[in-house]
Amino acid sequence: MCAPGKVRCSGNAVETCEASGQWGTPSGCVSSTCVNGKCTGSCSVGQSECSGNGLMGCDAGTWADPTDCTNKTCCGNANAKACQGDCAPGQTQCSGNAVQTCGACGAWNTPTPCTNQTCLGAFPTGQCTGECAPGQTRCYQNAAQTCTNGVFSGSACVNQTCVGSTCTGVCAPNQRSCASSTTPRHCGTDGQWVNEIACPATKACVNGSCVSL
Repeated sequence: MCAPGKVRCSGNAVETCEASGQWGTPSGCVSSTCVNGKCTGSCSVGQSECSGNGLMGCDAGTWADPTDCTNKTCCGNANAKACQGDCAPGQTQCSGNAVQTCGACGAWNTPTPCTNQTCLGAFPTGQCTGECAPGQTRCYQNAAQTCTNGVFSGSACVNQTCVGSTCTGVCAPNQRSCASSTTPRHCGTDGQWVNEIACPATKACVNGSCVSL
């Protein structure tokens, strides 16, 4: 038996005592919590919501302070949010030589390849950077260079010519010498000596040039 008009909580619903002295049918609290026989607040027990990338639970009809979803993303159905996935909004990582960004509900998006750059940086800040991609090579000022961590580096070719990113041949660009006492020669683009027209009879080859006797 109960006193007519008295109210109480039954789970998350309000029960009112009827004139017969019997408890009536419970009336559920919608997006609120039954406290002392009244639906109060703006949420129900067990509901959860996102605030930024933080997760809030319901405490006596009031949203609690958010707890950050560390390396996860707050998402889900209405009033049933959770920290999910493998990453947080704005995070990135390297996948091979490509960058992945964090997508919906903490799922990594399809990697975007780095074009003529190298993906560097530990999770959660991977990015395409530098001037080259891993494995790329080049000739630069007669040096054979290889890409390392997004930067070209390598040693100058000594008495050779850089061709196709490899030091090759027997001479370097702009070098000159004498093929014989009367025949000057210069270094060709392939790193091989190229003989020039012989010196006139009144001249001889010295250090790759025809000079008067």
